[in-house]
Amino acid sequence: MTERPGMSLAARSARRIRWRIEGALMAAGLNSVLQHPRTGCGVLLFHGIGDANHLPIRSRFLDPARFRTLLERLQSSCDIVPLERLFSDELAPDRFSVALTFDDGYANNLVNALPILEDLELPATFFLTAIALHGRDLLWPDVVDLAPEVVKASIVISDERWELKPRRGLVSSVTGASLKQRCKTADAPFTRAVVDHLAPIVHNGLQSERHLWRQLTVDEIRILAASKLVEVGCHGLTHTNLLAMPEERAEEELRQSRAFLEQLIDRPVTSLSWPDGAYSRDLVERAARIGFQHQAAVEYRFPEDLQDPRVIDRLVVNPFVDSGVQERALRRGRY
Repeated sequence: MTERPGMSLAARSARRIRWRIEGALMAAGLNSVLQHPRTGCGVLLFHGIGDANHLPIRSRFLDPARFRTLLERLQSSCDIVPLERLFSDELAPDRFSVALTFDDGYANNLVNALPILEDLELPATFFLTAIALHGRDLLWPDVVDLAPEVVKASIVISDERWELKPRRGLVSSVTGASLKQRCKTADAPFTRAVVDHLAPIVHNGLQSERHLWRQLTVDEIRILAASKLVEVGCHGLTHTNLLAMPEERAEEELRQSRAFLEQLIDRPVTSLSWPDGAYSRDLVERAARIGFQHQAAVEYRFPEDLQDPRVIDRLVVNPFVDSGVQERALRRGRY
């Protein structure tokens, strides 16, 4: 999410050089050279908290020490508030307001992130799937990214052969598309087939890394929700792209996932994070009718979103820049 897929090599290189210059200026105490908004608001999106630098899922993970450093920096210069405050416009008149959110429901959010949040007394919203309802502990994005680490030969999923290619992972022998591309727009039965086929391979081959990719259990969700600093939000039933199914089915998935979480934590769930950032304006309306008055996106998809008080944009944390560059990007709203 930190670099657009269509960005050229030259543009990526220029961006990285800018990040280094900004970091150097901040380290030298020359923050005044870098103009940025002093008021307003922004939402940060985290995924996993742990050291995953040796795995292909590293772009979704932030090391715990760097996580603490970033929060301490934001705490010293911003007003860190619950997500609902940004929807109500109850913002500090003289400081930049920040909300912290987490997607996907990794168990390391409970083990690594929550203790740091509680130590600093900072609120956060955790958007969880209902994957525990199905007795699973691994989401399809992690399955697809991790499988090439342990798959040794081509495999067949749903009568289609997938071949292992350097730097591309598993690729269809028919269309040439990557398995990840296919899953991003596939319906639930296909992603279910992918997980059923590849999850045992990942479990057996990467058991020592289980602390990184394992999902929260039912009991762990209850423990997480018991913290006074935590809001639990919904992130779909199984992280399936809701645009890949009829809208009626997508609405039913949202209803089921919300009911599952509310039964677990015994309180209303009114916030939603769209899986893979995929939604339509009609789905926004359907979600609102269900009871999701706070809907978190990743980059607005429609011009109407800018004026819709139910939808808010978020910036995905970049694990490859220092905390000063990250704060500047948050205030600016882009990298």
